[in-house]
Amino acid sequence: MLFDKSGRSACCVLAAAIHEAAHIALIRAFKGSGVEVCLCISDLRIIDLDSSIRPDHKNVLISLFGPIVNIALYFLLKSLGIFGMFAECNLALGLFNAVPLPSFDGGRALYILLRTRFSEHTSIAVLRYIAFGVLAALYGIAVYIAVSTGYNYSLLIICAYLTLLLFFKKDCCV
Repeated sequence: MLFDKSGRSACCVLAAAIHEAAHIALIRAFKGSGVEVCLCISDLRIIDLDSSIRPDHKNVLISLFGPIVNIALYFLLKSLGIFGMFAECNLALGLFNAVPLPSFDGGRALYILLRTRFSEHTSIAVLRYIAFGVLAALYGIAVYIAVSTGYNYSLLIICAYLTLLLFFKKDCCV
């Protein structure tokens, strides 16, 4: 980030800040008593102190609100004719976080929905199977991109990282 002269890193950081602020804003709108922000090696996590006492449908909405705001911001900027790096970063961040992987907002929302029908153990198992399928598709796209371009291995590296998280991160859904 220190050596990025294009401004792409700043756009991505701003999009991420808006994303996380959207989660916090909706928690506050639902009269949440507070949040804790945990910066870990693997991710930035917002811990909602009231999620266990809030109805599941509100928790699903909170989980998806970050991606919703990023995607909506992309379309708002596009409709205003402002189609640049910041808009693209918002779209990419919103779509990627909506993917049903355990460490992502889409995975959290899917877990909450599964938990309303199944036990916690079954919900985690189903989410992991879905995550492996999603990762297999992402690996296919990553290999296609790497072969087509001959140099772009970014998605392949991200897939490897997400696979490691899937195997080693125990509290993937809470």
